Amino acid sequence: LMADPRPASAVPRLLYRAMLRTCRELTAHGPMRMLVSVFDSEVQWMRPPQFRLLAPPDSAWEERARSQRAILLDKFPYLEHSQDVSVEAGLSWETLRGLVRGEFDAHRAIRDPAEADTHLDNLFAAFRELQAQRLLARLASSATTAGVRVDAISGYLGQDKHGQHVFQYQISVTNTGCATVQLLGRHWEIANADGSVEATVPRGSPGVVGQKPVLHPRQCFEYASGVTLRSPRGSIKGSFQMVQVTDGEAGAKFDAEVAKFACDAHPGSEGDE
Repeated sequence: LMADPRPASAVPRLLYRAMLRTCRELTAHGPMRMLVSVFDSEVQWMRPPQFRLLAPPDSAWEERARSQRAILLDKFPYLEHSQDVSVEAGLSWETLRGLVRGEFDAHRAIRDPAEADTHLDNLFAAFRELQAQRLLARLASSATTAGVRVDAISGYLGQDKHGQHVFQYQISVTNTGCATVQLLGRHWEIANADGSVEATVPRGSPGVVGQKPVLHPRQCFEYASGVTLRSPRGSIKGSFQMVQVTDGEAGAKFDAEVAKFACDAHPGSEGDE
């Protein structure tokens, strides 16, 4: 093997630029929210628990939603410059750029070679996680309607005995508003890669996974389900039929959008298979 002709100092510079490019892509359509693979979630399709009602992240309840900061520190355990950064509303391009710059500034200040090597290894690990977040973002969506945020993400399970492509997806419904709401029904449009309709669930179909959860402010309901497609790529979009609840009485009704999210057997590649 031939030795790399570039000086060692060039490696951090190249990594820095690559990380900034990835951060720019991750924030191209707005602040980046930290994502977790459906397969790393507590809720799983066809095995318990398939759904959970979660308290706010800062509550004392054991069953509580994970904060964006908790996910950030889990995915980037060596991140040293995040304590003063607000992450719950998502990470903007400016925030990500500042975090990356802070880490590389810290790397340049290290004088011990062994410590510098360890820190550079951590930066490479952070770059790999940013790439993983980039792939997860291709499978995810988020939309907020009247204070109800719906986050969706999918994952590929493989082919069944009939050659159909099976996907698991996770939905999180978070009440970010001030009023209590209840999820009454759902509507789905499921399509293959060519745009052909694979399945629909009529608007107003009762509940989700047999539940009609009531969400107080800042509570979250998450569940897992699945879908089968003829093609290795497709998409899901729809809505949840919601109602505001005051003193036990039903109030205004509205549809909370589920923005279209992809089902993709090969999220790291481009084009149809």
